[in-house]
Amino acid sequence: MQPRRSQLLTQIGLKGFTIRVPTFGEDLPKADYHRRAAGYAVATARAKVLEVCRMEDADIAAAAAAAARGGRGSSGATPTASVRALASAPGDGGFGVAAAGKAAAAAAGGAAAAAGGAAAAAAAAAAAAGAAAAAAALSLPDLLVSADTVVESPSGDILEKPGPEPGAHAAMLRSLSGAAHRVHTGVALVVPRPGARGMAAAARAALSRREATADERGGGGSDSEGSTGPCLRDTSLLSPEGWLVRTFAVSTRVRFAPLSDAAIDAYVASGEGEGKAGGYGIQGRASAFVSELVGDYFSVVGFPLHAFSAEVSALIEEGLLDVGYDGTEAGGGAQR
Repeated sequence: MQPRRSQLLTQIGLKGFTIRVPTFGEDLPKADYHRRAAGYAVATARAKVLEVCRMEDADIAAAAAAAARGGRGSSGATPTASVRALASAPGDGGFGVAAAGKAAAAAAGGAAAAAGGAAAAAAAAAAAAGAAAAAAALSLPDLLVSADTVVESPSGDILEKPGPEPGAHAAMLRSLSGAAHRVHTGVALVVPRPGARGMAAAARAALSRREATADERGGGGSDSEGSTGPCLRDTSLLSPEGWLVRTFAVSTRVRFAPLSDAAIDAYVASGEGEGKAGGYGIQGRASAFVSELVGDYFSVVGFPLHAFSAEVSALIEEGLLDVGYDGTEAGGGAQR
């Protein structure tokens, strides 16, 4: 996740989250999303968060396998914190890993007893118990979050980060000069805790209720010219693994004043817009280019704080996300 998104999440009080970087190339065929840029952002965010979730799952499986071998990996080393991306709150989640750890302890103890040495059995049981405890501490985060931001040019083209070709950055800014464009941030949330399939019915039941209030929360409108606010909301998708996936996008209309070649060249030379969708950062020098903004400013920065908070609140209210809140500060989930 880009630094500015981490800063925004911290700004609203989230702490303890872990960042993992997926390998997804963010190279979906743009021709399939002409004038549907919000759908492109959502599809990219979904692909990234599911990849990270599978990475987390693979790490947990590797740790459990190491525990089953008596707490030592194939290289003979005990699994380290590098595979512990984020543990859930104590007592919440981690069932599969805990079960694997107990099985490993029993197997190790039985093997040692068969060897006939009481001391060896005790030592093996102690080592297996330690490995089991380490494995049990691992679990998928309660919530994984991913986001992707793209700019839709006045002509409907999807603009991501400017390419390395000479003049590409300037040409991108020139296409936005003196016209309104739209910025779409797609967000994908995954609740991977055990029992997600059993939650599908609750999610489907909540669908009609949430759609009925979509307009009140900013609109559930189509990806059409001029619309802003949350759109393309999905409430009951399940991954093949049974993880609950919820996605939405927030669209904001931004108008640039006419930009002179000198202003464009100076901005490109500053390097500020490199690595940013549309080739600019609204929170920096490019703020001087903006003559009008309709929608969510933070979505243009890179993460729609209000819509995200509303979606998390809905997950909690619908019983799909258990944060175990007891009045004390809690940690967050993995995000990208």
